[in-house]
Amino acid sequence: MNKSMAPSRNQYFELLRGLAIIMVVGNHTLLVAPQELHEVEDFIIALLRMTINCAVPLFLAISGYFVGSKNIDFGKSHMDFLRHQLPKVYIPCLIFSVPCFLLYCWSHPGSIVKGFLMMLTGSFSIYYFIALIIQYYLLLPVLKRLDNVKGLIITALISAASIMLVTYANKVLGLNLPLITYAGPFPVWILFFFTGMFLSSRSRNYGIAGPMLLIVAGMVMQMLEFSYWARLGHPSMGINLSAFVFSFGVILLVFARRAELTFRENRITKVFCYIGGISFGIYLIHCFNIQIIRKLPPPYAADWTTCPLVAWAALWVEVLAVTILIIWLTKLIIPGISKKYLGFK
Repeated sequence: MNKSMAPSRNQYFELLRGLAIIMVVGNHTLLVAPQELHEVEDFIIALLRMTINCAVPLFLAISGYFVGSKNIDFGKSHMDFLRHQLPKVYIPCLIFSVPCFLLYCWSHPGSIVKGFLMMLTGSFSIYYFIALIIQYYLLLPVLKRLDNVKGLIITALISAASIMLVTYANKVLGLNLPLITYAGPFPVWILFFFTGMFLSSRSRNYGIAGPMLLIVAGMVMQMLEFSYWARLGHPSMGINLSAFVFSFGVILLVFARRAELTFRENRITKVFCYIGGISFGIYLIHCFNIQIIRKLPPPYAADWTTCPLVAWAALWVEVLAVTILIIWLTKLIIPGISKKYLGFK
């Protein structure tokens, strides 16, 4: 592939961010996952859940794509980047980790120090992603020097080995590792962040047959892997090697120049672009809304015992709508504070 000009933050990638955060919310609103695939509804839920497994990899690839074009090396350029970028992600993470810290201290008396350290390291809930991004920011000069096909192969091998180790620890050894332990270390997801960096300096004028093949193969592998672990009593549709294959195919597909050229601005795409523009804020607070809405009585919260698919869709839409409304109101009332400290851009 030929080198191209550095990427700009265009509307197509805002749309991708919007789709990615919608998928993230979908991942977290599936409260009752299928344990087997005997029923049609279970199969549909599993298929959709496995499809949106690409959410975090897609976010990482987008992040890598936009920092990959920056002229960063060891020394001043890297330090300037960190001084500018780290507060943008770390301060909101600390602020929204405070409720988690207080709840942890209330439920674990005498563990204030541990809870405080967990808050500082992004160990509460989904904030492992902040710790993950910070690691990649710190590694940027190293990753920049790997910007070639060999680097792509190396990072693919690192991610594959890491996720197989995580699967072995959780499924075979039954260690039940905390989320920050198995999803937070940089080696697990490094392929996706590096892929974004790799594509940022190239034309992306490749065909889509290869990515489509990876997507189909990855989905088949996910179904087979789910069935295998279900028979052993460990059904899971989370991160695994087959999901990584699928996600890599999705990233290559949506990053292809041919896919970007299909983008047209209209009312629908404007909605997704708007959601993409506030995606960081949605990520930060949507789990709080899940915990509140799921406890509401019917008809405000759907019944998961009768129709899980409808219940999932309802909770998904409700959480997304409430979260967007909260961000919109906060930006309207305290625009400066919401942008600087809360991550509501």
